[in-house]
Amino acid sequence: MTETSKLPPPENDTSSAGRLLTGFIEHQLKLGMVSDDLTRRVCHKAQELAAIDLDQCKTESEKIKVLAVKSAAEALTESTNGINPEGSLLSFQSLVENLEGGKREIDLGGKKITNKNTVRENWQRAAAIILWKNLPAERDTLAADAKKILGIKNKKALAKFVDNFDQKYDPDNPSPVGIHYCAVTEFFEETGWNSLKDY
Repeated sequence: MTETSKLPPPENDTSSAGRLLTGFIEHQLKLGMVSDDLTRRVCHKAQELAAIDLDQCKTESEKIKVLAVKSAAEALTESTNGINPEGSLLSFQSLVENLEGGKREIDLGGKKITNKNTVRENWQRAAAIILWKNLPAERDTLAADAKKILGIKNKKALAKFVDNFDQKYDPDNPSPVGIHYCAVTEFFEETGWNSLKDY
């Protein structure tokens, strides 16, 4: 079985490969785990579509988006084959951050925005909010994990972070954390994962 928690869904992708992979990941969230064979077939098709999409790209950012989708498909394929997907995940995260301006291990010359959280960090911040709201008995453990993983210094600071998010959240114009809020909520409801480390 394939697990997709380490891959935040590609956002705002208009490529055929991106739509296929995003739809598949959303399908996994609704149904829970799906077979490794189906995952491999979908990822193979995404790779084929990415090759076509790449030929049709007009800008550098479009190419980077397609390459990010390709790396995500590679990571999922490796995972289903029992291969550590660490290299493909690093590639995926670096490509996304080269587009978004966040910290990255591989720099392709994309814009850099000082002190910007990565997409993955924002995914985990959304998870912290969901866990805080849904598991009040686990807040001490969550606060300890949030300190290690997100740099949120204590339980009081985490409570303030959640409160600030709630006051400003606008689904029609979401913040970088808000973009992930609905997807993480679905993920939490479908998987029942109750630790920030899972996300």
